[in-house]
Formats: sequence, structure tokens, C-alpha cells
Amino acid sequence: MLLRIIMAENDKVALFDFCETITDFQTADAYVDFVREKTRKKRMMMLHKIQVFLIKIRFIRALSILFPGLSINKKLTLLQLKGFKKNELDNFAYEYYTEVIKPHFIPVMICKIKEHLTSGYTVGLVSGGYGIYLHYFVEEFGLDFCLSSNIEIKNGVCTGKLDGSDCLRDRKVELLNQLYPQKPMNSVAYSDSKSDMPLLLWAKEGVVVSRNNHQEWVDNKLLQEIIWEK
Repeated sequence: MLLRIIMAENDKVALFDFCETITDFQTADAYVDFVREKTRKKRMMMLHKIQVFLIKIRFIRALSILFPGLSINKKLTLLQLKGFKKNELDNFAYEYYTEVIKPHFIPVMICKIKEHLTSGYTVGLVSGGYGIYLHYFVEEFGLDFCLSSNIEIKNGVCTGKLDGSDCLRDRKVELLNQLYPQKPMNSVAYSDSKSDMPLLLWAKEGVVVSRNNHQEWVDNKLLQEIIWEK
């Protein structure tokens, strides 16, 4: 889960969600889609068709409403990777990062990351994306840590399941509290999503990242907002 040594003693911490905060799209399911299109494996294609059908008849939507914290659609998508060897998924993750993710960085947010690093902040990702490709971003930009969702590997083979809990909503704060039993004196968190209110409010300063327009749920008395144009 942690990819670099964390400078826990630093009282200046900057936290970034990844999907639609640093990149302009949701990266987790898209990674599975990338592998499926690269390999065209029959099993993956079949599971994808079944999932599309379940979405079409709104079955998955109904389950998601009943069980909002279970990430049902994400888990069904991840099941397509069952049976892949770890080294295969690592290779695909590198291709995915370089070919798909990097062209979709949000420039203003890349600048924010660099500003915080230059100012001596401990900078980390707190993301529901998968660590298998996020670590390339951490390494490229010299971030200090990554809290993320992870793909389960057993005996060198993917099980098609999450390794532990999905790093979303309150889970992000749970992981941060493990890292920082005492909150840093100066902290800032960036995210695009209302579901990340726990993260935004955990930090001393919460900043919402919005595409093109102000988001109505943003309370400007509690949060700041960056509006970027695509």
C-alpha cells in the first residue's frame, strides 16, 4: 500500500485524489478495459458482455443503491483479470500509464503537485485507483506515498478480487488516521467528488477540483474550488 518511506514527522501534507482530480477520467475500470482490448481473451469478453447486460437491465444499479459501499460494478469488472500472472498485469500497467493516463493529466493539478513538493510538503495520493499503475505516477513525480485500492495476487496470479477494502469514502480517512494518529498542522486535500467529503474535511484545507463549472454541492464556506476547463 505504501510505496515510499513516509515523512510522518512533516507537518505540511498535501493529499490528492487521482481520478478526475489529477487525470480527467476514472482509471480503475479503464485499466481492466485496456487489458481486455489488448488481449481479447474470450473469458474477459464474455464476462464483459454479461456485465453490460446487467447494467442495461439496471440490475447492478439496483444492487448499488441497496449496498452503496460495496463497489459492486468495480468488483465485477475486476473479476475479468482473474488468472493473469502478476508480471503480465505489471507490464500492462506500465503500458496503460504511459499510453492512456499520461495524455490525460490535468495541467493545473500537475502544477499544484509540483508547487507543494517545492514548498517542502509531504505529498501523497489517496485514491480508489489501483496501485499497480499509480506507483508509476508516484515514481515519476517523486511523491512520498500512495494509499490506494489494490488488486489481489496469490502465488503470483491475480484472483480477480480486491486486496483489502476499496480505498473510497471513509476508508480514505481510516488509512490516513493510521498514518497520522495526530493530524498534521498544515494539510490540504484535493478531490473532484462529493464522495470524498471525508477526505476534504479531514484536511485543514479542502479543495474541490471541478471541470468547466462550479459544482452545486460545494459549500464555499468550508471548501475552496479550482475550476479547470477542458
